[in-house]
Amino acid sequence: MEIDYEAQAEIYERTRGVESLVYSVLSALLRPRKGDKILDFGCGTGNYLCQFVSDYQIDPYGIEPATQMRLIAQGKLPAQCIRNGDHTHLPFPGLHFDKLYCIDVIHHIRQLNDLFLNLFDAAKPGAKFCICTESPHQLSEKYWIRYFPEILEADLQRFYPIQEIVKSGQAAGWEHCETITTEDELLAAISPNFIARVRHKTCLLYTSPSPRD
Repeated sequence: MEIDYEAQAEIYERTRGVESLVYSVLSALLRPRKGDKILDFGCGTGNYLCQFVSDYQIDPYGIEPATQMRLIAQGKLPAQCIRNGDHTHLPFPGLHFDKLYCIDVIHHIRQLNDLFLNLFDAAKPGAKFCICTESPHQLSEKYWIRYFPEILEADLQRFYPIQEIVKSGQAAGWEHCETITTEDELLAAISPNFIARVRHKTCLLYTSPSPRD
């Protein structure tokens, strides 16, 4: 089942903040520095970019195809740095990034090769690219699956095996550095918005060769 992010933008903004576990892992892998040009691919309402700006004084850039999500992000960040685009069109011609990341986005992409190739072209030599996603095993371990097994069936059709993501990145020229699996278990009753939930994430770190061949 696809989510209508245009209709859900306000709800998304209220219920999807920065997850401390994800943010700490991203920060450790990317090692952001003041003035770094950092791209959030599929930035949503811009929460992670805002946190990086606050903590590291980065130069933030975001790509978000959903208009209502993008408008919310533009209200919190320099509007010209949050643009419409997708994996086939990066809307920052001539700009190259020090670091790039995407969080819970890659399962929406049907052409992984296009994503990796276009981001590789937009990356500086030696740039880091971090992907945060979930593996099929992690999806199956969510505690609410026992109550709603149909959710797992749908997710398994959308989410990629980790090794498939690794190979696609390498085929586009990225060097796979490491894969980190995190588990942060929160025990609470199921609520309508899954406010408290079991969070399982896999973070993959790539770098572009430096210097390029």
